Formats: sequence, structure tokens, C-alpha cells
Amino acid sequence: MELEINGEVYQFVFGFGFVKEMNKRFAIDGRGMKMNAGIDTVVTNLYMGDIEILVEVLKVANLTEKPRVSEKDIIEHIGQCEVDTVFDKVMDGLKESGFTKRKTLKLVEEIEKGQK
Repeated sequence: MELEINGEVYQFVFGFGFVKEMNKRFAIDGRGMKMNAGIDTVVTNLYMGDIEILVEVLKVANLTEKPRVSEKDIIEHIGQCEVDTVFDKVMDGLKESGFTKRKTLKLVEEIEKGQK
């Protein structure tokens, strides 16, 4: 996925490194067990429109890429454009990546089923 921010095109990758970092940030520890909840947390919060998660997702998805975008530039970009478009692009990226597709599609299906 790519976004043009301040005239510069940045790449955002939802690969293994992204999944690993999200799982590290959003692990659930309990009773001696560790459960990876990175994609679960990301997809649920993105679906609900959480701006803070949107910024975090973009930061992590750009960590391995060059050029690197700053958090400040991401926040300014979101503030200057149609925010729903950014949410949609990120969700589409998660639905298309081989590393996140299966879980993302299942979670979206469950969320939408619960809303009916």
C-alpha cells in the first residue's frame, strides 16, 4: 500500500514484520499463557474508527521501508484528507496481504455478523 504525504510517496507493508510487531505490542498474558492479539486488536479498532490505532498501524507498516514517514507527518496527513479513505486503504491492505488476509477477513465477518 502507498500513500502520498507532503508530495512524497511512502510504502506501507503488512508483512511478517508487521504482524510480529503488532503481536508484541498487543499480546495478552494470563495464567502463564501468552496469546497474540495484534491483528485482532488492530482490525477491531480500525473497524470502530480508532484514529490512534490508525496512526500506529501506519507507523509500523512503514518501519521497514524507505523513505520512512514521521508520526507527525502521518497525523497531519490524516487531518488534511478524508479520514475514511485512509481507514479504507489500510483495511484493504490488511485484507490483501498474505500475512493478514485470513484473520482480517474472519474478524470483519464476525464484527459485521454481530452488528446485525
